[in-house]
Amino acid sequence: MDKSQDPGSSVKGGDLGWLSPATSSTFCRCDGRPEQGQISAPVQSQFGWHVIKLEDTRDLKVPSFDEVKPNLTQHMQQQLVQKAIAEQRSKATIK
Repeated sequence: MDKSQDPGSSVKGGDLGWLSPATSSTFCRCDGRPEQGQISAPVQSQFGWHVIKLEDTRDLKVPSFDEVKPNLTQHMQQQLVQKAIAEQRSKATIK
């Protein structure tokens, strides 16, 4: 870990933090995930070569609707504004 050249994780000793299943499968294509506490064989990803130690796992918590409602509301509002702007631009005449 102290040999990490990754600018994002080298300051943390190569620790990537928690990865979701989607992120970890995109990150590297291992020949099977190492067991907890075990170290993988070297694997190559789009970012280079890695040796991975699986320190811990946890269940992925799906947020409730009430937890994501503010973000969904904001996202929908942004979409409506962008749609309104696009409509106005398509109707505009520039001379």
